[in-house]
Order: sequence, then structure tokens, then C-alpha cells
Amino acid sequence: TRVFKTSKKNYGLNSFPINRREQFKKIFLSRFNKLLTINLFSFIFWLPLIAWDLLCKTSKSNIGEISNMYQFIITIEMPIRIVTSLIAFISLAGTLYYVRKLLWGEPVSLFRTFYQGVKSSYKQFMVFGIVFGFLSCLFELGFQSILLSNFDKTYVMLFIALLSIGGFIGLSVLSYALTMSSLYFMKFMSIIKYSLMLTIKKVLLNLLFTTITYGIVLILFGSGIIYLYFIG
Repeated sequence: TRVFKTSKKNYGLNSFPINRREQFKKIFLSRFNKLLTINLFSFIFWLPLIAWDLLCKTSKSNIGEISNMYQFIITIEMPIRIVTSLIAFISLAGTLYYVRKLLWGEPVSLFRTFYQGVKSSYKQFMVFGIVFGFLSCLFELGFQSILLSNFDKTYVMLFIALLSIGGFIGLSVLSYALTMSSLYFMKFMSIIKYSLMLTIKKVLLNLLFTTITYGIVLILFGSGIIYLYFIG
């Protein structure tokens, strides 16, 4: 007869997370090592995009003519930005799938689970990678146009504010869209539609989380350019 050791821990309904906040807290504390590992692994695929962005910013710092800036962004920066964004976003397919299985309490294996996630939804993430690479270059075109213009600084600040609002909406929609792409098999335009609806419906909450999650990166990449403009 096999004898099982009984546990003194209570596994009743009260022992389970009661909401998403408690669920996040439980996973973050109990599986922090796994979350750290998958994020570091995913970061490897983002290195080409980050390196290319830094290289382009260094090159653009020596361009003073707006026509030359347009030519550089369109003919040199944009093609490679799209390719590197494609690589980065495909890795998100595996990362989000891995995190999803963690949240659902399912067993995970770094390489196997990551590969399964990429295999199941890489097409949707490829589309988002291409769109992100293209739109980010358009955003850069608008931003550089402002910096190299002769407008009064009041108008420059207004244009920067408008670009910031557009960036917030885009990043918030992107966050919802990537999550939906990992969970559901939906058409691209349907994902965009529902993501935009959620962005508008919970605009203050989205503003908070977008600022927290993307703010540090945006500050690091954008503050130097803005500072150089206003002291110039």
C-alpha cells in the first residue's frame, strides 16, 4: 500500500487568486526566475533593433539639412528598421505564449515553449513588426522635421505634444493587439478595431500603464534629442 504524505496547506477556494492583480502578484513572486529568463532570452532578438536605432541616431546627429535627413531615413534607416522590427516582434510571439502558459499554471520549457509560441502565431506578429518598423520611421520623419524647422518653440512644443498623443495611442493599441494575437485567431483589422476600442474606453488606465512600461525607454531615446534642440 502506497502511503501519501498529507499537506497541512489549505487548497480551498480561498487559497487561489481572486483577481488579476493577485494572479500577477502570485506569478511574479513564485516564478520570478522564469519571467526573468524569458525576458532576457527575448531581449537577444531585440538587440539588432536597438543597435541599429543607436547607430542611426549617431549618424543623424551630423545631418543638418532636412532633405538629407529625409533621404537618410527613407532609403537607409527604414528598410533595416523594418527587418530588425520583424525579428524582434516574432520573438514576442514566443515570449507572450510562454508568459500565458505561466499564468495558466501550465508547465513550460524555455526553448520548446518559446518555439511553440512562435510557430502558432508568427504570422500575426510579423505583420505588427512590419507596421511598427514603418510607422516608427514615419514618426521619426515628423519628429526630425520639427527639430530642423524654423518654427517658434511654442509651435514646436505643440507639435511634440501632438506626436506624443499619437505615440500613446499607437503604443496602447499595440499592447492590446499583441496580447490578442497571442490569445485568439482573429483578422488583423478586427484586432486593431477592438484594441482601439479598449484604448479609448480605458484611456486613463492605459495612459498610466503606457507611461510606466514604455516611458523609461522613450525618455532614454528621446530626451537627448529634445535637450540638444532647445539649447541650440
